Amino acid sequence: MSPRYTGSQEIAYVVIFGDKQGLRFTSDRNGIPGTMRNPSWSPDGKRMVYHKNFDGELGLTPAFSLNPEFELVSAHGEMLAYSPNGEQLAFTDDDRNLVLMNSDGTGIHKVLDGGGKVIVSPTWSPDGRYIAFAIGGFFQRPVAPAQLALIRPDGSGLRMLTEGKASSGFASWSPDGKRLVYRVMGDGQQGLRILTLDDGKVATLTNEYDTFPVWSPRGDRIAFCSFRDGDYDIYTIRPDGSDVRKLTNSHGNDAHPLWSPDGNWIVFSSSRKGFKDEAMLNEWGPQPYGDLYLMRADGSNVRQLTDNQFEEATGAWRPERGRHRTSSGRSASVQAENDRSE
Repeated sequence: MSPRYTGSQEIAYVVIFGDKQGLRFTSDRNGIPGTMRNPSWSPDGKRMVYHKNFDGELGLTPAFSLNPEFELVSAHGEMLAYSPNGEQLAFTDDDRNLVLMNSDGTGIHKVLDGGGKVIVSPTWSPDGRYIAFAIGGFFQRPVAPAQLALIRPDGSGLRMLTEGKASSGFASWSPDGKRLVYRVMGDGQQGLRILTLDDGKVATLTNEYDTFPVWSPRGDRIAFCSFRDGDYDIYTIRPDGSDVRKLTNSHGNDAHPLWSPDGNWIVFSSSRKGFKDEAMLNEWGPQPYGDLYLMRADGSNVRQLTDNQFEEATGAWRPERGRHRTSSGRSASVQAENDRSE
């Protein structure tokens, strides 16, 4: 990419994929190996300025919020989940292992090695005793098998909850801790299911192309995103499968819903503002669209929280005394004063 004449018989360019990444020339001149993005050449073709990506360390970093009522914190990690007391975060690292850290970004340690399998979407039980997650062949086409599992925060008591050839994932606990709602895909199945932990029985909630379900802290509704109308939008449904409500209807995709701890708000990621100015992208993403938005539980009072070149999603809202705070993987977290969010 980014070819540039450096002379009448020579063109310089950058290779961004494979094992020969770096600056190259069409002549016999040796290039410079390494990761380079968005090169811009000097007028005489003798110098180049470029962007180099650094992975950085796991942890939390303050981020800019469009709304002064909310504090955003960027998290290096994906699919975040705060413990019920707000003191710890569970997430997956770059190697898709299950990791815990304190809410201030310290004390980072691995709870479970995926062993070559992908771990996604950890979620704490309401009493904080267990973390549910999914493990298997995520992000593959055709769909590969994946299963739900439980583990204690100290890494003990690993227990598989599902089996079979379908991909089960993105679970969310009921407020009483007795059930999990999750997405199933593949092996002739799709939609949302509810698993009762005591007896292992599974009930069908939907059979549409639905995913990322999250149970309201009040227990009365489940938010999810669905492709049933031709693009992704946010919906809610009662746990008995009745009263489906569509909350968003934008020109872009709306996904990754997240309830506030009081059940009054839903944070979600949306591409409704379209692609952003060209961003430096590496082979793992992130994508140049998708900002965080906030809305009431009925879809009203929509507020934009972020506006930048990167995809922001899979958030976590931190419960804490007097304030609420959320974090999102590879993006931002949100914090609001109680009197302003009610």
